[in-house]
Amino acid sequence: MTHEDIEEIEWLIREIENSLDNSEFTELASLSLRLQSIVQKLTENADKKQTIDERHLEKFEKLLTRVRKYQVQTELKFKEYTLKISKQTKMHNAYKQS
Repeated sequence: MTHEDIEEIEWLIREIENSLDNSEFTELASLSLRLQSIVQKLTENADKKQTIDERHLEKFEKLLTRVRKYQVQTELKFKEYTLKISKQTKMHNAYKQS
């Protein structure tokens, strides 16, 4: 894992957290794909080397934990978002009918 990979992962993590906070689901999807691509590249390179040092293994484990946390947060945020939109739509339709 290079220094550039680590910097990009850290940047992506900040952007993912920001997108989650702002319920920017389109941006979140794009960022998630980039993160997936980087992790896939890193794991493919690790398979070729056949050795991963302890420090990199710990980083991968922490990254996996964060990704799982993001999945849960995304599901919760999206449910909240769809519920909010549904309520707004119902209120708008009720207003239009009266």
